[in-house]
Amino acid sequence: MNEWKGLSIRYVSEVDFEATSEDEMSFKASERFQLFWVSGNRWMVLNLDENRENVKRIGYVPARCLVKEKPVEEQPWYLEVDRNEAMKLLLTAPNRVGSFLVRPSLYTLSGYALSVRRDDGVSHFNIKWDQEQQFSVGGFPSCLCVHDLIIYLRQYWMVRSQLRMVPYIKVASIEDSWEKPWSDFSLIKKLRAGEISTVFKGKWIGGDRIVLIQSIDKEIFKRQEFMEGINIFKRLNHKNIITLCALCTSEDPVYIVTEYLPKGNLQSFLRGEEGPFLTDLQLMHIASQVLDGLAYLEVKNVVHCGLSCHHVIVGNNLICKISHLEYARMIKNSTTFINTQSKYLLKWLPPECHYYGELSRKTCVWSFGIFLYEIFTLGQTPYSGQSISQVLLNLEAGYRLPMPPLCSAHIYSLMRECWEIKPRNRPSFQQIAEKKLFEELP
Repeated sequence: MNEWKGLSIRYVSEVDFEATSEDEMSFKASERFQLFWVSGNRWMVLNLDENRENVKRIGYVPARCLVKEKPVEEQPWYLEVDRNEAMKLLLTAPNRVGSFLVRPSLYTLSGYALSVRRDDGVSHFNIKWDQEQQFSVGGFPSCLCVHDLIIYLRQYWMVRSQLRMVPYIKVASIEDSWEKPWSDFSLIKKLRAGEISTVFKGKWIGGDRIVLIQSIDKEIFKRQEFMEGINIFKRLNHKNIITLCALCTSEDPVYIVTEYLPKGNLQSFLRGEEGPFLTDLQLMHIASQVLDGLAYLEVKNVVHCGLSCHHVIVGNNLICKISHLEYARMIKNSTTFINTQSKYLLKWLPPECHYYGELSRKTCVWSFGIFLYEIFTLGQTPYSGQSISQVLLNLEAGYRLPMPPLCSAHIYSLMRECWEIKPRNRPSFQQIAEKKLFEELP
């Protein structure tokens, strides 16, 4: 029998439960628990108070009654789709009456909406967020979080109208359209090995097409934050965004297959043999292409989170495309939040990411300023020799990266605008594009 002691994972009850023995505890739906001891199907848990901080009591509960407490975006009933896509999904078998999902919404302060399949079609509800920072739908009572609201609605509709709400079921034909077998691809040459993946030049055997294959451990690929980036990647289509070609997820490791550009990443390109011979117009052309790609992501409410020269790929005729979209995040409201860990390029992220974990539509604007510094220094590393804490202290004191020798005063002025401490004072990518500072090649 497996046993683990001292666990601190938070769980929530989705149903009421009456104790059947002295060492068990009774509870209502939407109560919070801290997992302390796991032994088979009986868990010892700490029951937390309404503030989810202090322990009210301790006892055993059946594991089947609890689910792990997660952010909305990690819940099994959340999906990154719009109203029309939600309707199409819920009306497609095997989904049925009662199937539901929560999706992003641009028209609510909460940033979420609920779609439910009913007898007469699909009903859509705005999830409201009030001044007390509680969530509600229509005339129903407010709840502290979206998860609690869903628990309440599932119980209420079951009692009042016999509507059994069940999370949407992913439709195989939609999910598997990217899926290809390992046998469709062959590995030609190992290009580089990173912290979480190995990258190969490969061949798509069916049409003898050369592709880039990122090989990644299946457990890493299944992480929610990684899958969020992949799902965003699937919906992107722009000439300056690398194209996702296929996924091979049935085997371990997983293959992420994208288009192949022969010149490699921009950082190595700038530092290589061709870098010193690039003209001012060519450097501007590089910046212009990446700006176009970022302006497209801005319209899509997507933040890259890993913008740097290392994550821009170069092809023939100086074609440049933004890659590594597994870093991407969707902005639901004006801001969202991340945990800044080693997978993020910390020196390229603005101070609010480090201090508050805050992402906004202006996050990549700061990074774009750093990216410009890289271009006009031919791939030099920003803040070389400084730790993250030193960089942040210097930024607070007013320090900014110096003007690169290959950079004009107008471009450096833009870089300084990108490095405004307050995100609202930075220009949007649309505003940067309107300045027309980057002249295209004739």
